[in-house]
Amino acid sequence: MMTVNKALGPCGILLANLLTSLISTSVLAGAKDDPLLTMLSIDHFEVAPGRYDAMQAIEGELWAGYDFHKLVLDWDVEREDGHITESDWGLKYRTALSPFWDMDVGIERSFKGHPKRNWGVVHFLGTAPYFIDVDFGLKASNEGRLGAELSLEQEWMLTQCWVFMPGVELEAYSKDDESNEVGRGLSSLTWSGLLGFEVVREFTPYIGVRHFQHYGDTARFIRHEGEPSSETLWVIGFEAWL
Repeated sequence: MMTVNKALGPCGILLANLLTSLISTSVLAGAKDDPLLTMLSIDHFEVAPGRYDAMQAIEGELWAGYDFHKLVLDWDVEREDGHITESDWGLKYRTALSPFWDMDVGIERSFKGHPKRNWGVVHFLGTAPYFIDVDFGLKASNEGRLGAELSLEQEWMLTQCWVFMPGVELEAYSKDDESNEVGRGLSSLTWSGLLGFEVVREFTPYIGVRHFQHYGDTARFIRHEGEPSSETLWVIGFEAWL
């Protein structure tokens, strides 16, 4: 057993345990009429046409599993001047904590700058009062860095089809990581206001604005690379799921 553990490493052992739990649950689920389900969700696929490098971004997830146990692959990718400049990929196990809250546990791989970063992550996702969608995450890297992320979103139905979607995201870290343009403390804040038209439940194109603001050493690292530490962009995109 010790030889197998050494070969897999901590991340491999974690994923092996999660997959074992999911497979065990599937055997029990079949007897309880809990079928295997899959879902692809695109949280946003958008472009900033007014930006000099025509920035593009896509964020989404693909999951497979049952009511209380799922395996999740998620991603957040940015592309500028025809090149991918930043991407985060995660593989996680999701379990239901209550009717309105889930917990994700797993690993993430960040591709930005050099070296690449590996993180162990825990996320709490759910719906708070006033129908606010919450995603709060904590993560730790193999270099001893700690991070925290908070995302809040809401949908205001203006008519049966038109919807206004405000949102805010914050990131904070325990240590400077100059090679990845990340500083200690509050690193960034992003707020957005999107106006969408729900063509069908599964597809909502939108237009809106996103504002990016960086703080402290993060702002200094970004300015050192010749980029602005604060930026407001008009964006066009869509949300979809199937």
